[in-house]
Amino acid sequence: MSMQRFALLGSTMLALIGTPATAAGAPPASAPEVSAIQDIVVTAERRVSSTQKTALNITALGAEQLASSGVRDSRTMLDSVPGLKLSVANPNAYIGLYGLASGAGTQYADTIMAFNYGGVPLARQISANSAYYDLERVEILKGPQGTLYGRNATVGAINLIPARPKDELAGGGSITLGNYNTLNTSGYINTPITENLAGRVAFQTTRHDGYFTNGLDDANNYGLRGSLLWKPSEKLSVLLFADAYFNRSRGPYSTWRYYMNGSQEWIDPSNPWFGLGAAGTCSNQLLCPSFASTSVGGVNAVSNPQGFTNTGPTGYGSTSVYGQDGRNNADQLILSTEITYAMPWATLTVQPSYVHTKIDFMTYSNGLKFWNLTYADQLSLEARLSSTGNGPLRWTLGAFLFNEDQDATLNNLQSTGYAILRTPKLNNHNVAVFGDTTYALTPNLRFNAGIRYTRDGKSQNGYTVASGLSSSDVTTIAAAGGTCTSGGTPSAPTLFDGQFYFPTNFCVVPNGGQYRDGNTSWKVGVEFDPRPGSLLYATARTGFRAGGFTVGTQNNYKPEHLTAYEIGSKNRFMGGKLQLNASAFYWKYKDQQVSQLQLYYLNGIAIGQTSYPSNFNGNLYGAEVDLQAFVTPNDRIGIDALWTKGKYDSTPPVATLNTSALVSQYNLGRNNLPEWTIVGNYEHTFHLANGSRLVAGGRVHYESSAVLRIIDPALLTPGDIRNAYAKLDMDLTWHDAKDRFTVQLYVQNLTDKAVVGVGSGGQTALGTFFRPSSNVAGARSATLDPPRTFGLRLTGKF
Repeated sequence: MSMQRFALLGSTMLALIGTPATAAGAPPASAPEVSAIQDIVVTAERRVSSTQKTALNITALGAEQLASSGVRDSRTMLDSVPGLKLSVANPNAYIGLYGLASGAGTQYADTIMAFNYGGVPLARQISANSAYYDLERVEILKGPQGTLYGRNATVGAINLIPARPKDELAGGGSITLGNYNTLNTSGYINTPITENLAGRVAFQTTRHDGYFTNGLDDANNYGLRGSLLWKPSEKLSVLLFADAYFNRSRGPYSTWRYYMNGSQEWIDPSNPWFGLGAAGTCSNQLLCPSFASTSVGGVNAVSNPQGFTNTGPTGYGSTSVYGQDGRNNADQLILSTEITYAMPWATLTVQPSYVHTKIDFMTYSNGLKFWNLTYADQLSLEARLSSTGNGPLRWTLGAFLFNEDQDATLNNLQSTGYAILRTPKLNNHNVAVFGDTTYALTPNLRFNAGIRYTRDGKSQNGYTVASGLSSSDVTTIAAAGGTCTSGGTPSAPTLFDGQFYFPTNFCVVPNGGQYRDGNTSWKVGVEFDPRPGSLLYATARTGFRAGGFTVGTQNNYKPEHLTAYEIGSKNRFMGGKLQLNASAFYWKYKDQQVSQLQLYYLNGIAIGQTSYPSNFNGNLYGAEVDLQAFVTPNDRIGIDALWTKGKYDSTPPVATLNTSALVSQYNLGRNNLPEWTIVGNYEHTFHLANGSRLVAGGRVHYESSAVLRIIDPALLTPGDIRNAYAKLDMDLTWHDAKDRFTVQLYVQNLTDKAVVGVGSGGQTALGTFFRPSSNVAGARSATLDPPRTFGLRLTGKF
């Protein structure tokens, strides 16, 4: 979108606004007036309660706040919630907390923070990229949720609650135009169908050009949701919804830090979002690199005149190190039914669900070409029985069933050639029973407890193809049980993809695996109301993340367990004009799963390298203070400050300064964990003479510096550290007198700050085949948050 078009649209908006009455004058009677903090009702603990009455560190974002902040996916939500993190290097947009973000480009990835969409738990979280439309609210639960949400909710849970059909005719929509050719649309229509039946249809499209100059890190997403609510009686209700999501973007991209020397941080010093091109697309081979025609393979860097070092495999000379044919094709279909039956003494809720996911993902990561084709089918069933009434005892009992089948093919370029991982049968299943209760000893003093038992299992049946092996490797792997071929290229080089083939010498290695485990998660807590509008609480709760396996025959890793202690206080003062919440926490990890590049084995013989979790012990602790206030009827401020620290008790062997051997580290500070995260916002309302209002808002997100690599601190390079940063968003929104229409001008990341992210494993990465020769040891690849974006957003409803 050109600056001229943007200026014209902005001028049109200002013409629509009219003339202010007085900045602090009383609003006309027709204008909505909000001068107290509003309650947001949540169901975070499987019962209806406001956030201020829930004994948990929870952030809830209502529909109006999501719309005004321009939240359209998980990535745009992060700046609103201190401590929230996201892995953006692959289709699975796995979300984490306090530097603990899981996610990988493989079928083995398990979540660390549960993501529930309309009550459906999603094992593959690709729809987190584009599911934030027509929502009642978003709930972010901080801390382990093992009792009510089960496995893989170690650090918390995110609940997206779509708007339900209502017995009224209503509708609305929005359109956003912005730079990078942004064109986003959304809309909904709600209608009664019969006396007892209502329906609702909603959609969203998200499109923008790539943030990088090579066109990558773009968006091209579509979402559609339809729901029916049938209430044949006061006791029974049946909600059915279907949700479809499609991603047709080119996909994410990793750039380089400290490319030429320690003083030049980016490839193009004037533009951090500069992306390398495919071989032959430019005259400067430094910017459009390929493997040298004399590519010899191996792990030793070989300098060449093109300005980078080459570790490419034999037979791949002159092919692109960074191509432009990346793709991020992903589909997800969700079908769910929620049946609720109210009895005099309890309410029964049953929710069966089906989720189908397809991922067709190809990218270049650190010069490594990677392709993932995965089909996944998920079935889940949850049944809950919850007490009703106003007695001192409240309780919930439930059971949960889950099964997921995957069929996956991964193909990636390694130093010896392409390696193929094939798992046509990867099964993941669990069954759980749980209970939660709260007992009021007095009207102001309550005790609560919960427990959940989970039986978890995984199995796989597949194989890995390792290619380009030496003759001695072929002999060793064949003796260990692999099926190997020596000599020239096989007669069918297009086995999985026309551009992927086997060079000389390859082995097929079987991948088997069985994982079975049981877990008991628990929580205990106490709540006290010292005065109306205040809550004090203390809790201890646990959670776990399932263990598993990776390729080869002996690469199991243990489940991780987290025990968390939290104390907190929630308060409203001055008639609801001031809200002050504070909490402090201490987390103790046992066998935390941290992805590491490691050897994989066949019957005791090391045959290659791949990333899979190692188990760490350690702790994490901190405190958070959230203040929201109406300082005048027209001025609202908010400050949410988070302080965090933590360490690993010990690590698996890593590189150290004083020895060439790998050595375990002890009491090592946590990676990807800033000590301070502060989110601030300010909003002022101008009431206009025609009954409309103009709202000016600003938000800032600050983080102190953070280390992004698990290594001996003496070996850290500038590329292993994310410097302290602050991002500023601003918007100006006009509301008509009846609050039916809005026109908003917005700018996000006003200062165009390049904020460094991390890859799937939560750490920075060295180059695989492409390392700038001027800084071979110091260069690191990195993802980047979006640059400055701005635009115009129009919304309307009836």
